[in-house]
Amino acid sequence: RINRVVESAQRFNKQVVTVRDVILPFCLLMVANLIILICWTVVAPLEYVRRDDLGTDPWNRVISSYGTCMTREGQRSVPFVSALVAVNLGALLFANIQAYKARSIQSEFSESKYIALVVAGMMQVSLVGLPVLLLTVDNPPVYYLLRILLVFVITLAIIGLIFVPKMLHKPKE
Repeated sequence: RINRVVESAQRFNKQVVTVRDVILPFCLLMVANLIILICWTVVAPLEYVRRDDLGTDPWNRVISSYGTCMTREGQRSVPFVSALVAVNLGALLFANIQAYKARSIQSEFSESKYIALVVAGMMQVSLVGLPVLLLTVDNPPVYYLLRILLVFVITLAIIGLIFVPKMLHKPKE
């Protein structure tokens, strides 16, 4: 939005950013995610499965087990996960490009510096965290902890870098 406003101001044109301009990309991204998730649920639904941990006691009994959601034998979830990753990383990449284009706009008119930091942080956490997450899929406690930490770090970055500067720049009453 800010890029469109600044570009039109440089051409001395009036630019109005409507609610539709903001809601449309959000709705398209939401619909794309919903379509992929609904197709995944219909074609290859996840089922809760109990798995035995490694190791047995002296009488050859399984010591412990864990539960996880998996697709049935013969059904593949890789195309759906790949589609979700492609759609959402594509949106993240597009946001990075827009934040890069808006880097020279004064920060009193835009939050592009903070948005760029958030988007770059999300990209960095995704590029480092997702491969580590894939490596720990067979260790449920570590996998669960990593998933929680990824959500926490991304959420904290968004909240911290978007809202805290607004609170600091708020005029004193």
